[in-house]
Amino acid sequence: MNNIVKNMLGLYFLGAIGLISYLLCSSEYFLNKVIGDRADSIAFSQSFYYNKENVEYNREVYSILRSFWGVHSMESTILDSKQGEIACNRSFTIRFLNDYLFSIRMKKDNRIQIPSPVEELTKIHLNEYPREEFFQIIKKAPKLICYASLTTSEISCAKFVK
Repeated sequence: MNNIVKNMLGLYFLGAIGLISYLLCSSEYFLNKVIGDRADSIAFSQSFYYNKENVEYNREVYSILRSFWGVHSMESTILDSKQGEIACNRSFTIRFLNDYLFSIRMKKDNRIQIPSPVEELTKIHLNEYPREEFFQIIKKAPKLICYASLTTSEISCAKFVK
């Protein structure tokens, strides 16, 4: 009976090590498939918000900072269209789950309220109460990526500038 318990614990330990290794290595593998071999990529996007009175927009710059273990960081800066000033800076962890799916989670020390009125209500809520958010990649090109949020159904595109 003692050998059965030892064998089961050994199998459990090997399974846990295998799963952790897969999760860490697969994120790096799929990151390379999505953005190529760009080291510390920089992407740019511009968002438009339509309402009854007018059209507002903001600009956002993303930096994807690679780490060795597959848990990468993404830094984001949003520029407000009205003042032309920085509205906020945000930091996320980003994981690539396959060729067409990735997730981001806002870092805990980075919970901020975006002062810009152009943000829609669901994005304001997700910034106040962060959780892991999933995105599906709907278009990939050498310098362009378009993706849809599975939480808010928002579609965004970003152009790689580096």
